Amino acid sequence: MDKKFSRQTDLIDMKRLEQTAVTIIGAGSIGSFATYALAKMGVKDITVYDDDIVEQHNFSNQIYRIEDINKKKVTCLKNRIKTDTEVKIKAIEDKYENQKLKGIVLSAVDSMETREIIWKNCRLNYDVELFIDVRVGGQVYRIYVVNPMDPDEIEQYEATLYPSSEVSPLKCTERSIIFSVLGPVAMVCNAVKNYANKNNHRLEFIFDFATLYATPV
Repeated sequence: MDKKFSRQTDLIDMKRLEQTAVTIIGAGSIGSFATYALAKMGVKDITVYDDDIVEQHNFSNQIYRIEDINKKKVTCLKNRIKTDTEVKIKAIEDKYENQKLKGIVLSAVDSMETREIIWKNCRLNYDVELFIDVRVGGQVYRIYVVNPMDPDEIEQYEATLYPSSEVSPLKCTERSIIFSVLGPVAMVCNAVKNYANKNNHRLEFIFDFATLYATPV
């Protein structure tokens, strides 16, 4: 047994976790911290798509350091995770379009249109075991965990999709803060844990940090 994970072996099926492939689309706030957390948890097969560079305003809510500014996000993420965890993620410096997906897929994007493209490549795809979609706005987040082969879950999830033109606008200075990122990242890890343990999942969970409202569980 790898002693690095000795404190969690009664909480999660490590053998199944290590055999699980995770693809993360987007290396921004949710994507960067989720990649780091999953590597720390013991996931070894991680692929990350993103074509952006680190900008100064990313510092407060993403995993990147000051010295990463103006460098490719996925390259910085790959180097950081290799140094800290010895996990070698597959970093793809490209925008996700219609590339083949497998295992658990995490949508960590801002655009509803991109979210729909990802979903269409997961829906009824035998190679995709689980689809996780995180949406953050200010102090509120929603996380969807969907079995892409289940007709009822497909119908429920697709009812939550809408064009970006219908998204409620937020001021640039109120879009994200670190705790509204780390909260849903913890829920992503919990969803992966449930998958590894073959536990049931909840399709939708909502949390508002301002009011401490949470969807009943």
